[in-house]
Amino acid sequence: MAPSLRDCGPCTFGARAAAVLLAALALLLGTASTSHAQGECAGAFERWSKLSAARTRAQTVASGQEACLPSEAVRADLLQALGKARSICDAAPFSDQSVKLTKEMIDINASAISMVAVCRAEPAPAKEHPVREQPIREQPIREQPVREQPVREQPAVARAIEPEPAPARQRVRQRVCLDVSQAAPERFVFANYKCRGRSVLVVIEKKGPSGRIDCKGYAISRQLTVATLRDARPHINYECLLDEGGCNKAHVASIFPECDW
Repeated sequence: MAPSLRDCGPCTFGARAAAVLLAALALLLGTASTSHAQGECAGAFERWSKLSAARTRAQTVASGQEACLPSEAVRADLLQALGKARSICDAAPFSDQSVKLTKEMIDINASAISMVAVCRAEPAPAKEHPVREQPIREQPIREQPVREQPVREQPAVARAIEPEPAPARQRVRQRVCLDVSQAAPERFVFANYKCRGRSVLVVIEKKGPSGRIDCKGYAISRQLTVATLRDARPHINYECLLDEGGCNKAHVASIFPECDW
C-alpha cells in the first residue's frame, strides 16, 4: 500500500513524490488488467456470434420464416463453443458492467440455441402427368362442310430435380489430452501426456500484437511450443483425437472457419 501524504510528517519532498508515483502505478496496473479481461470476454462472444450466424439456416413455416439448425451435431458444436466463451468471461472481474452484460447475453443465446428446431427436409414435388385431350369431332353441315381442327396436346411439364438432403454429420467427441505449461515469459508448451501414441487436433487462441485474439489449428503428436506475448497465456478452444468419431481437419475447420491451419 502506498504511504499516505498526510502521515508523511517531516518527510522530504522526494519521499512525497515517490509515494505519489507508487499510488499512480498501482491504479494503472489494476486498470490494464481489467481492460485485458474485458477485451478477451467481448472478443470470445463476438467470434461465437459470427460462427452462429454462419451455421444457422432459415425455413418457411405457416407464420413466415423461422431459424433452424442443419443437424443436432451443429447444435452441439455451437453450445460447446459458447461454453468456451463463458469460461473466458468467468475469468474476468464479475463487478465489471460490460463483462456482466456479456455473460447475460451468453446465457440468453445458450437457451435460444437449445430450443432452435432442426431444419426439416423439403418434400419432393409430386410427379405431374400430361393430360391428353381427345380431338372433338363435329358433324359436317351439308350445305358447307367444315374441316376438323385437331386439338394440340399440352407439352409435358418437366419435374424439377431436388438435391438430396445432406446426411447429418457425426458428432465429434472432444477429448482432454493436452497439458499447458509456461516454458518462458513468451513461450508455452502443449504436451500430449494423456493420449500418448495418438495425434490430437487442437484449436488454440492467443492474443496477437494488435490486441486481437487470433486462433489457429494444430495436430500435436507429442508436444508443441507456441510463442506468445509476454505472460499472455493461450487458451485451448477445442481438441479431439485425430480420426476418432469423425475428428479430422476438414470437420474441425468447418466449426472454426475463422481460424488458420
